[in-house]
Amino acid sequence: EDVMILTTPLAMPCIRPFTLYWDSNTTFEVRPGASQQVAAISSESLRFMQDIMHTLLRSTHSDQRPDNRKDFVALFTPNIHAQQFETWLSVNRGRRLALEEFHLNRDLSPRGLVRSPLYFGVPHIFHRWRTPSSDGAEAEVEVVCFALPKRRNFLEAGTLSEKVTGLASWSENSTREARSFPAKSCTIDFLPIEQARFSLFIPAITQHIEVLMVANQLCQTILKNVPFRDIHHVITAISASSTQSATDYQRYEFLGDTILKFIVSAQLFVNHENWHEGYLSEGRAILVSNSRLARAALDTGLDSFILTKPFTGKRWAYPLISELEIHSAGKRTVSSKTLADVVEALIGAAFLDGGLSAARVCTHTFLPDIRTPSLVFGPSAHPRSAKLVNSSINMMAELLIDHQFLDKALLQEALTHPSCERDTLTESYQRLEF
Repeated sequence: EDVMILTTPLAMPCIRPFTLYWDSNTTFEVRPGASQQVAAISSESLRFMQDIMHTLLRSTHSDQRPDNRKDFVALFTPNIHAQQFETWLSVNRGRRLALEEFHLNRDLSPRGLVRSPLYFGVPHIFHRWRTPSSDGAEAEVEVVCFALPKRRNFLEAGTLSEKVTGLASWSENSTREARSFPAKSCTIDFLPIEQARFSLFIPAITQHIEVLMVANQLCQTILKNVPFRDIHHVITAISASSTQSATDYQRYEFLGDTILKFIVSAQLFVNHENWHEGYLSEGRAILVSNSRLARAALDTGLDSFILTKPFTGKRWAYPLISELEIHSAGKRTVSSKTLADVVEALIGAAFLDGGLSAARVCTHTFLPDIRTPSLVFGPSAHPRSAKLVNSSINMMAELLIDHQFLDKALLQEALTHPSCERDTLTESYQRLEF
C-alpha cells in the first residue's frame, strides 16, 4: 500500500473510503485516515513540501508549457519525516539522459517516464531498448515507448472502455501504438513510475474531497438544523446534471417535490378550515412555485453551494493560493429552475435520510411559513360534524374499504358530491380530495 500525506489549511470532514477506476479490470481503493491538526510548519519544510508536490504534478505533464508556480492550496507528500524531504527530492527530482541509463542499466527497465524533445517533452512509458543488429554507433540506440492512457476521470466507472491499460507495468498493453525515439535526445525521469501514476490520481482525489467539503459546509451552515446522517444524500441533492457525475438531483427533486406538496397541503388544510379546494390549490401553488423556491435559495445563500461544473481531469488545474481571489470574485449564472429544483432535492434527500420529520425541518429552513411540528388531524379539525344520514350506506362503504372510521362525519364528507345541497351542515368531498 502506498501512503501519502495530504496537508490542507482547513480541517477535513470524515471521508469514507472511495474507489478509483483505473481500467475495466483494475480499481484502487482510497482509504483516508483520521485527520489531525499539525503544529506550525517551518518555512524550510514548507518549501520542500511545495517542491515535492511540484515534482509529482509535473511528472505526467508535458514540457511544452512549463509551470513553476508552487503556491498550492493543499500539498501531497510521501509518508516520511520532514527531515527526509530534502533527501527525497535529491533522489526523485530531475532526469537522466536515456543513453546514460542504457549504459548503466540496459538489462533493467528504467524506473521513470521517458521524454523526448521531438514530442514536446510529453511523458511516455518505457517499453524496451532497440539496438542496432550490428555494432553500430551509440546514436542508433532507440527507446520504444507507449503513450500515457488518455483517460483522466477515474471517479466514474461509466467512462471506462473495455481496453485494459495494464497495471504492473503500463507498457504491458501491446495493442497501443508504440513510438520510438533516439536515445541520445531522450531523458528519463528519476521519479518512479508508481509515484508518477499517483499524480494522475491527484485531480480525482482532490475533486472528491472538495465536493465533500462543500456539502459538509452546507450541513454546518444553512442545513445545521436538519439531522442529516449520510452526507452523500446532500452531495446528490446539490449536484446538477451538468456536472456529469454518476448521480445528480433529478430523482431527489422528483421525490422532494411530492413531499413538499404534501407538507404544504396538510398545513393549509388544517390552518384554513373554511377554504374550499380552489383556495387551497391556489395557496399551495403560491407556496411551492419555482419563483418562491428560487427566492428562498437566494435568501439563504444556497446558490453558492450548488455544483454545476463537470469534472474534466484533462483540463484540470491544481488550485493555487495566488488564484483564489480570481475564482472567488468570478460570477456564474444559475437558472431559477435549478435553484428551485435543488431546494426540492434537499427536501427529498432529508426525507430519505431521516424520514418525514427531517423533511419538515428542511422545508421550514427554506420556507419559514411552513411549521416543523407534525400536524394533528382528527375530529377537532372538523367541528361541523353533521347529523349522520345514510348510515347503512356508510357501513357498506366501510366494509368495502376495510376500515372503520372513528369520526363517521369524515366518511360522510368523503362520500358527498358538491351537487348535493340537501344537507347544509356537511361539506362536499373537495377538501378531503385536495
